Amino acid sequence: MQDFDHIAIEKLNLSRRTYHALSRGGVLTIGNLRDFYTDRGKYHVRNIGDKSLDEIAKALESLNIDLSLSVLAEKDTAQVSVYDEEIIKTASQLSIDVLSLPRVIKGILKKNGIKTVKDLLNVPDSSLSSFNRVGPKALATVNLCREDFVKNYSKFIVALPKLIVIEKRAITWGQITEEYFRHEKDIYSYILISRFGFSPKTLEEIATELGVTRERVRQIQEAVAVRYLKHIRFSGAIRLLEKIEEVFATHGDGLSLSSLKTILKKEGVLGQFSEPVTTEHIRNLDLLETMICWLNLISNKKYAMQPIEFSVDISDLTKSGRISIRDHATLMNISKTERRKIKRKVLFTGGITVKEASRILSKDERITVLVLKNLNLQKIDDEWFTFKSLTDDQDNSKIPLRIAGLKMLAVKPIMTIDSFHDGLRRHASRFYAGIAPIHVVEHVLPMLGFEIKDAKVSTQLSVKGILSQSENCLISAIKKNGDIASFLEIAEEFFLQNLSLPAVSVTLRRSPIAEKVNEGFHKLRGTEISWQDIEIAQKRQKRLAQDDEIAHGLDGVVRMRFTVNSYAFLTGVVGAWSVKELSGSWTVLHDRSPFGDAKIDESYLWGLAKIFKKMEVKMGERMELAFNTWNRTLSVRKVNNENS
Repeated sequence: MQDFDHIAIEKLNLSRRTYHALSRGGVLTIGNLRDFYTDRGKYHVRNIGDKSLDEIAKALESLNIDLSLSVLAEKDTAQVSVYDEEIIKTASQLSIDVLSLPRVIKGILKKNGIKTVKDLLNVPDSSLSSFNRVGPKALATVNLCREDFVKNYSKFIVALPKLIVIEKRAITWGQITEEYFRHEKDIYSYILISRFGFSPKTLEEIATELGVTRERVRQIQEAVAVRYLKHIRFSGAIRLLEKIEEVFATHGDGLSLSSLKTILKKEGVLGQFSEPVTTEHIRNLDLLETMICWLNLISNKKYAMQPIEFSVDISDLTKSGRISIRDHATLMNISKTERRKIKRKVLFTGGITVKEASRILSKDERITVLVLKNLNLQKIDDEWFTFKSLTDDQDNSKIPLRIAGLKMLAVKPIMTIDSFHDGLRRHASRFYAGIAPIHVVEHVLPMLGFEIKDAKVSTQLSVKGILSQSENCLISAIKKNGDIASFLEIAEEFFLQNLSLPAVSVTLRRSPIAEKVNEGFHKLRGTEISWQDIEIAQKRQKRLAQDDEIAHGLDGVVRMRFTVNSYAFLTGVVGAWSVKELSGSWTVLHDRSPFGDAKIDESYLWGLAKIFKKMEVKMGERMELAFNTWNRTLSVRKVNNENS
């Protein structure tokens, strides 16, 4: 039966409906028909039902007894060798534009991949008849032109020498696809690029954009994919495919999308459009993206009878962008936790060094730099990376650097960059030991809405409601005491406003609005004070004096006698500078029974409020604290008689 494989299916006297359905699907010979019947997945044929399949089966069975078809085979074989070698050589160099064919017929032939005279000479009448809008009259016109060329082929060489030179030039991808995209419908091109280009979209996304149904998008996708592949198949793209695969095999996973473009341009494969191709939905069609669409289609078994398996994964290639496929795969393996650690560090401190990021990721510096750039960070100097850009105001409002800056400017509208930078460090100190250098922070501040002029920082942003309740209480305490206050004075104000005492230390240590002055005094950041103000504040501390007396016994008990001042009376917190070597936790005893725990921390003894209340301690009374260093217990009693 293989002797008949090349015979056109029109010789089998199939019904007109079946014949046209097969022709449109690319089943043109008996060999094609037999392959289709045994494996219908090889061809994209529509409108073939059980009745048509029965008809095909009978036609194929008849080949076993109808030997007269061998005559037809000999006739079809002879058709290819009718022309001598010189005619074929000439025809292969000439476009069908040299023939006196009507413009409409030329357009139909080119659309179906027949672009040279050689193509036209070799295509059988059966295939021409299957083309849309090619009837008997058009077929007769084509045959007349064929005969004219064969008889007078020499005049074409003499008349059109320039055309022959043009056809001999190496073909590029731009030359292959330009005609297609200039004549394809705008919406068809858009769906092709959107589904198979650099960033594939879902059918639902495209349907929403275009205002059509998902099914309509799918139908257009199927139609445009077939038409696009058909156009390329008859345009000499096979030679380009070999070069593309050679590039893939040579570079492997070291290839990136941008490097592929550079290589293809250098080797003359990509080429360019004669003019930029712009449509309603595509501002400027990317030539490489049209090639990616083709590679995706011919490697997809849905659109290719024999899908091509390339040396690199096309999907991985398009995702790689400017970095290699290998490096992109490494980036994808970086966990979200590691990415969050880096981003959080930059949000609090303004930047991160390559070495620190490398420790977080456990990667070498080259990969670390790729990760930092992937996180939208940019290099400021040889060591530091920081924000590249910030555009989302809603997200910006939550950035710790911005919050800290607005808190400081709520107290002082204009502040020196040095003081501002120190406030940012204090705010970040709850999580990080340091902060990015001033020159790095200065790069970030304008992105966050701050203005820097003459080494001073200001802002036009609203600072309303930016301060916490504890910070407002701190401001109140400092202003009440002449712009400078001690820890005890601030704690007293916190107590009066029903705020927790631990909040005093937290606020003073972490809030950017507080600034330490001398030993044990605090002021608001950016405000100016004099030495006289400090002396006045020191004199005020007499009202908070507790007149400590310390005695170390041979029994291992350290006894501390003191006068209950206003702060101790209100808060149950006693200054422990004299016994700071006893820092840590102590079990409080009263009448030899446990009564909670107390703790010496930062030169203060905390946790006596409950016992003072039970003992009905009054301001001005003398108390004794007995620290038993052997069992870490603390006994509390009143001293009514100094000699007792």
